[in-house]
Amino acid sequence: MICIKLKEAVEDIQQAEDISICYLDYLKKTFDIVSATGYGKGHRLQGKENTRGIIDCWKDKEGYGWKIKAWTEGKFIGVLYVYAKGH
Repeated sequence: MICIKLKEAVEDIQQAEDISICYLDYLKKTFDIVSATGYGKGHRLQGKENTRGIIDCWKDKEGYGWKIKAWTEGKFIGVLYVYAKGH
């Protein structure tokens, strides 16, 4: 789990989602990700309209599969990930 407190709160939830995507793109480089299924965007955390969630599946250069979920409400970004070789 990675938790980031944004330096300044972002009121526009679409902009907050875009910032989350930028952070996930950074993580892809950091974790040597070589392929991804593509971001699933626009999810809501338990139906709360002031949140946005992003999901994706990655594969790194070592062949590990990654499952990623990121959430934001404009003040924090939380990223939950698991990875493993095989299923």
